[in-house]
Amino acid sequence: MTMTCPNCGSPVMIRGNQWECGWCGNFGPLPYKEIRFTLTISPKVKILDPSASWQELINILKPLVSPQAHSQLIPLLGRAIIFEISKSVMDALTLPSQPKLNQLDRFLKNTPQADAGYASRDIISAFRASTLLFADIGDLSGWYCGQLWALLIESLPKRSFYDEAVQEKIDKFFDTYAQFYDYFDESDPLDFHSHSADLYREFCRYWEQYTVRHPDKEMAEKLLSQGQLEKGGDICRDILIALYPRRTKEFFDKSLPLLHWWNMIEKIMREKDPQTSYPEGIAMWRSLLDIAESSMKKDPMTAQELFYHFLWDDETDSDHAEYIQPFIDALEDEAFARQLFQSAWAGKLQRNLLRGCHSLKRFDLEDHLIQLLLSGPAPRDQWEKPLKRYVKRWQERKKG
Repeated sequence: MTMTCPNCGSPVMIRGNQWECGWCGNFGPLPYKEIRFTLTISPKVKILDPSASWQELINILKPLVSPQAHSQLIPLLGRAIIFEISKSVMDALTLPSQPKLNQLDRFLKNTPQADAGYASRDIISAFRASTLLFADIGDLSGWYCGQLWALLIESLPKRSFYDEAVQEKIDKFFDTYAQFYDYFDESDPLDFHSHSADLYREFCRYWEQYTVRHPDKEMAEKLLSQGQLEKGGDICRDILIALYPRRTKEFFDKSLPLLHWWNMIEKIMREKDPQTSYPEGIAMWRSLLDIAESSMKKDPMTAQELFYHFLWDDETDSDHAEYIQPFIDALEDEAFARQLFQSAWAGKLQRNLLRGCHSLKRFDLEDHLIQLLLSGPAPRDQWEKPLKRYVKRWQERKKG
């Protein structure tokens, strides 16, 4: 897996479920577990036992979904197989051999569950008419997710997209499913392109989009409260989507990449007048801090991940008071002030908040925040140097 730092754009190092930038020091949990796409380099399938492959598909699906969903999926699966064979013939621009067509007819006749009411003659007719059979059910491409795949995605357990065991079973499912396409494809037998990998990749794209749009709020809140930000996906994003569905739905246009939680808040802050949009973004941020509060006091990694993405240096000087003002006003709330200044991590955010207090001449608030910091759990050697000037000014005002 390769990724670049969201701050400076440099390549990052991957360590377990965390990434770290050696250039600017930024780090955090991986956005979600890497989906491993495997490409099997082998010639097209030359021998196929349709009944055995059909049974294997049923067996793979059975433990993944409820009995009711399984009974709904099976008829659609039979029609999707007809679609794959129809598409294979269309892509190859030639009909399969008669023995293969006879084999297909025997399979459809002897397997009532898979009988889509069609036979090889219908595939021949569709080919001559340049049409695909059951595309509304079996198509799985960049522009369409057929009924079978949409129902399967809806039927899988919540958050199973992040479960490697489920991913492996879905990958195996497509390896078997794609054999129907490959076997009836009479084009170049030495074409090593992997149809199963294409299908799996597209399925995972729709699967991820559905997972993000239908978050498991309770589980995400539980993980965040325990500081387990790396346990599958962007749990902060899940919480924001669940808490603010109307506000976040605009970020899920299928043509746009999925955003991290801090990007969503940042876009909301930047879209209108800072005096109205910034308080809204801060309120969304605080909803995450409220959940993670106990963990932030003990775990510096949790605190840093939730703090790092806010208030850059150029937003805290006197020329940009409209950006810093909402943050400073929010710090009048003692609970918010303690979350930011009495957690296990202190750094850039706290420095820039103190800088903002000073530039806006909110000296009483600046002094109070420094006192909170001095009595908090963040190691002094971690923040003493970058915040030295503010502590010194506080000491001078205290003497005066």
